[in-house]
Amino acid sequence: MPSDRKPDFNVECPRCDYSGFRALSNGFGHGFEIPSDSDIQSLNRPGERWSKEAESMLGHDGARPYLSPAADHRRGWTHEIPESAKRAPSSRGRGSRPQREMFPATCTLCGIDTKVPFKPTPGKPLRCRDCMEKVESGKATKEELAKEREVMKRARSKAQKEHGVKLFVGGVSYDASEDDLREAFSVHGKLKDVHMALDRETKQPRGFAFITFADKKEAKAAIKAMNKSEFKGRKISVEESSSGGRSKSKKRTRR
Repeated sequence: MPSDRKPDFNVECPRCDYSGFRALSNGFGHGFEIPSDSDIQSLNRPGERWSKEAESMLGHDGARPYLSPAADHRRGWTHEIPESAKRAPSSRGRGSRPQREMFPATCTLCGIDTKVPFKPTPGKPLRCRDCMEKVESGKATKEELAKEREVMKRARSKAQKEHGVKLFVGGVSYDASEDDLREAFSVHGKLKDVHMALDRETKQPRGFAFITFADKKEAKAAIKAMNKSEFKGRKISVEESSSGGRSKSKKRTRR
């Protein structure tokens, strides 16, 4: 039966201690006739975050989180893993999706250790649950946000020293090779990597490339010298790559 005693545990059994979550409609438990004053579906708490007690039970095996033991009490709060699941540990989630990998990280706002379902990018904000709520609600102070910006700035600088500065080169001739790019850009500084983007199926060049310089000043010099210059019969665009691997301006020159 519906219950409003505990957020996100909107159904309970009057004969035992079971409580859980169901996606309720106003017609739940009423059959074909729904009373005009029925507002049971508000117990779903649409648009609100899970409560801390419910979120601790969320399963993240699949593409979407789900309230595992709270939504299905048939096997009890604790139960043996089915043999089929033991034989296939890499597909334990819904729809046989692989288990999501969690990466260790440090909250950029408060500094505590946490885990996230994606690989952290140095210099980008990464916050624990409490700090996310703090920022979203506007409760984070200017001093805290300023301190976080300094933390991200130091992380970005450290990453650049360790991994270099990646440049996006657009408008590259289909006849050009990685050696051609290496020869053209190496005159501006030490290169750590040259990568020509290829189509996954045809293995043919896609018309853009990534070049990584060891030094930021040399990378900037290369941008200044090579951007909008002619290379292998085409005018190329050269700029610093975003963390996602594409150009920051999202524009690519193809003439």
